[in-house]
Amino acid sequence: MTEVPVWKKRKNPETYAELFSKLKVQGSYYLSLRDLPILVSKFVTGTNTLDYGCGPATSTLFLKSLGLTVKGIDISAAMIQKARTKDPEGEYRVIQNMEIPDDNNQYDFVFANWVLLEIGSKEELYQTMCEIFRVLKPNGTFITTVASEHQYNKDFLNENTQFSENINLISGCQVKKLIKDVNLIICDYFWTNEDYQESMKAAGLNVVYVHEPLGLDEDDYQWKSEKTLSPIRIYVAKK
Repeated sequence: MTEVPVWKKRKNPETYAELFSKLKVQGSYYLSLRDLPILVSKFVTGTNTLDYGCGPATSTLFLKSLGLTVKGIDISAAMIQKARTKDPEGEYRVIQNMEIPDDNNQYDFVFANWVLLEIGSKEELYQTMCEIFRVLKPNGTFITTVASEHQYNKDFLNENTQFSENINLISGCQVKKLIKDVNLIICDYFWTNEDYQESMKAAGLNVVYVHEPLGLDEDDYQWKSEKTLSPIRIYVAKK
């Protein structure tokens, strides 16, 4: 039986959504979005965009600021409610499992920010990649941000990862981190670089670029390990 993903196990989805909606675009979250305009300019053709796992619309609004036409979907009704409050004119939908309520070949660009690490089995990871492949137009672009292995064993600006779950990183194991800004503990799953790339390739997606953003002096943050090791890995794949 496929293990139930972490994002289906949130015991208090309203509380989780409330805290997550207060998360500012700084620290690791800032790094996950900082270089996105360059990646979009280089790899994305067209504007029709799906924010897969949009949460409270933070990433959706960022994508819209780049001139993209964006729809947001999330499995959490509480997150979608926050998204609609933050962006009343936006289009947001609750989804069941990983199924995208759109026909084939609909989107120029699908973005998934901190979403794939919430999936608890390689089979479901592959199925999610297949669903994203299905809704992408020919030559469409998929960009996803996940945690690198460094996130769980180094000291970073706004996250505490000193938990027993993170001592021995084995593919598919549960991991834990504390987001200091909002005092929110998140439990996810660890997947290796090989796992992510294999799942995308098996679904028909061609990984064309892998980016690990580092903290820069001009970012105006008191970075810790971020200047030499990235807590983040960004994949760019084409259909």
